[in-house]
Amino acid sequence: LMKCIWMMGFIFSVVIPITVTPDWRDNAMLLELRNISKIFGASCGECLSLTGEDTKSAICPQCDSIVAVNDVSLEVKQREILGVVGESGSGKSTLLQLIYQDLPVSSGEIFFNGITRKDGKQQNILNLPPAKTSWIRNHEMSMIYQNPHLGLNFNFSAGGNIAEKILGAEERRYEVIREKALYYFGKIEMPVSRIDDYPEHFSGGQQQRIQIAKALSSSPRLLLLDEPTTGLD
Repeated sequence: LMKCIWMMGFIFSVVIPITVTPDWRDNAMLLELRNISKIFGASCGECLSLTGEDTKSAICPQCDSIVAVNDVSLEVKQREILGVVGESGSGKSTLLQLIYQDLPVSSGEIFFNGITRKDGKQQNILNLPPAKTSWIRNHEMSMIYQNPHLGLNFNFSAGGNIAEKILGAEERRYEVIREKALYYFGKIEMPVSRIDDYPEHFSGGQQQRIQIAKALSSSPRLLLLDEPTTGLD
């Protein structure tokens, strides 16, 4: 089983509300994780040291908390593809959700795309206010979930789901939104006549393809893929 972190090399013009000094060299850093951990439950403070590979257990023997991600550090450069491989239940999906900030991180730091503080030092994006976090999720990142029910709004049509991502990236012109939605719907080889159908009327594989179109529609710099081809027809 493989999870892939995939950087899309698109550049687009928007008003950036946070300090970003991107470096477009191929060896420039796009994403850096430092000692990222996720603990489910009330940690006793010793969970990380009492679990892991040496102990062959992810359950803390003192407080029964579950350590889903234990002290992970990694780097992804511009135009680089990174695959994270592990057995089922090893924390791969949780790690991607921590990067995308679907889940709160228990400890550690994440640095992304040259975002800095006012003093010029790297900004841990986990400490950004909600509005700026939302901006990064809408403009700079996209996530394709293993389960399309997590990535699609079943109250919106297929085209509406794609449009939601485009709107989040601050495109407000209806004609442009509709044109882009049709373009990406066609890229996943779906009949454009079905763009106004709701996700429940598509097969599981087709739902996954709609989710892929949605994620790509904002031209993200970082694309997080959680086994995106598992459910494809």
